[in-house]
Amino acid sequence: MFPDPRRSCRQGLLREVGLAVLIGAAIIGGYHGLVTASFLSARDIAMSGLVFLEREDILEQAGVWPGINLPGVNTDLVERRLEAHPWICRAEVRVTARRTLDIRIEEYTPLAVVAVGRDWLIDQSGNIFKAYEPGADPGGLPRVTGLSLPDLGIRALEEKDGEERAPGFSRSFNAVMNMLQFLRQPDSVPILRSLVRIHADEAVGITLHLIPSPEFLRLETVRMGFFDYEIKLNRLKMVLNMMRGEGTGAALSTVDLTNPGSVTVTPAGIPKEG
Repeated sequence: MFPDPRRSCRQGLLREVGLAVLIGAAIIGGYHGLVTASFLSARDIAMSGLVFLEREDILEQAGVWPGINLPGVNTDLVERRLEAHPWICRAEVRVTARRTLDIRIEEYTPLAVVAVGRDWLIDQSGNIFKAYEPGADPGGLPRVTGLSLPDLGIRALEEKDGEERAPGFSRSFNAVMNMLQFLRQPDSVPILRSLVRIHADEAVGITLHLIPSPEFLRLETVRMGFFDYEIKLNRLKMVLNMMRGEGTGAALSTVDLTNPGSVTVTPAGIPKEG
């Protein structure tokens, strides 16, 4: 009696399938053993670039923890998780030969709070990067008023949800950014340390609102207009030094530097124009 060839074929196929299952199980088991092996766990999680964020914030956002098994870490995924955090501009994650998970981040640097519908934080390039949360976010930043979304290069679309970039910043917002850059200079005019608000107006330029201080004759308002801010700020220093030198103790309400060729000083107690 001859063997059934179909039965032999089925038996051979079953043997091959069984072997494949065993090999697959061995691979899966080996991989599981690899990613859970204690000798491949992270000895340390190193971090750099933290300014406003805390170490715990990074661990939670990244979804990693001390002692995590390094072969199971998808560094690309961890980077994407980190960059989804509103404070993180860029992230780089790598596993080192010393069994260290190295996390390097670059945070946004807040330059000011811009009031457009609600308060937003802008970075050094003038881009909005998150909604401002008093108490949670850094305080002491100047507030910018008088602007709209198109001034910031953002055009709201009525026909669909969301926003898109419009071509460039407005003249008013460029003026605001130019003034804010002076705040970052170590040799900037000392009075700018009293700055609490910048108001932008497309017709007359920007106006600085200050905390009145005896050091600066209780000056409250400086009208800067557009352009030539370095010249105008140096002129403001000269005016304040001159008036302090006179020793009259007179308080100032407004200094108008809109016209680069002249300075108009309004003492306190005199009604302001406009």
